[in-house]
Amino acid sequence: MLQASERKVVVGLALEHAYYTSPESVTKLRPLWGNPDPKNLEQVSQELLGSMNPETRGIGLMLEQALDKTVPDPDPILWRDLALDMYESQVNLVDYMYRMGEFMYEEDDAEKKEMLSRIYDEFQRWQASVGEAIGHLRDENWTEAKIEIEEAYSLSQSGIFDSLVAINSNYKGAIEIQRRDAKKYRDTIRAYPSKLSLPADRIATIARVQELLLGLQELRSQNEKDLKVSDAASYPIEKLGTAVSYLLNLNVEVAAANYEIGISNDHLKAIVKAFAGPIGQKLSDITDKLDILFSELPAKPWPVPGFGAPGVESRFKKDAADKT
Repeated sequence: MLQASERKVVVGLALEHAYYTSPESVTKLRPLWGNPDPKNLEQVSQELLGSMNPETRGIGLMLEQALDKTVPDPDPILWRDLALDMYESQVNLVDYMYRMGEFMYEEDDAEKKEMLSRIYDEFQRWQASVGEAIGHLRDENWTEAKIEIEEAYSLSQSGIFDSLVAINSNYKGAIEIQRRDAKKYRDTIRAYPSKLSLPADRIATIARVQELLLGLQELRSQNEKDLKVSDAASYPIEKLGTAVSYLLNLNVEVAAANYEIGISNDHLKAIVKAFAGPIGQKLSDITDKLDILFSELPAKPWPVPGFGAPGVESRFKKDAADKT
């Protein structure tokens, strides 16, 4: 059973993505970040999974990783066969996409040309999502596969394909087959387990970084019309997001994540004085916490001489002087 700290990290990951892809989910996720109660997690996850928006359903799928559902891993032979079936579907979608391109090139009517262009784009997005899902299946990354196949299924239901059938009935059977297969793939992958491998010795650090990352995302969201705030927060958000990704990956040293933390802090320190009132206080509080976090974690200088944030590199100037 996941510990409360582990559930909090999972909610943090979902909330981080929600700010980009599903703003309507943020108000539901924020309370969970403070108190990742299993029952509330289950309830919110189900609410999000029932959304008409595939991006919101994707957030619900991410939340499922915090629930202790005893679902066995799929048979390797079965999921590999599924990946092969999906690849065949992707090949067909690519073929249809290129045919739309040919029709578009040959079409003289401007209105039909525009419609064919839209159909081409939707086929392109559909096949790309199927391809992404196949890649995640091969990596046994079930949650990401679920999210991508959810997107593929949603695209398959687009009314633009009904417009294609209306102007060319020869595609009626092909679209029906592809839609049927998309639903089959979605239903099959949805039954796979939702698991996230969390490095136990890094959980506390990840949560600390997430607190600052989410604080900046909330500040940017609350002041979305203020370009000055957006510019100030966007780069640190990117770097702290990278730090979280590094910390989740045991193949990446903590020092690499801490370098991202240092860069984000240097960026904020350089501009925090330009802000007054509550926004300035919020940014100042975040830089103070980043200072402490950066000082506590292992670090090493950037391997490329002359590159990197000056404040981060300055931490190692004394070491370099000692060596000379």
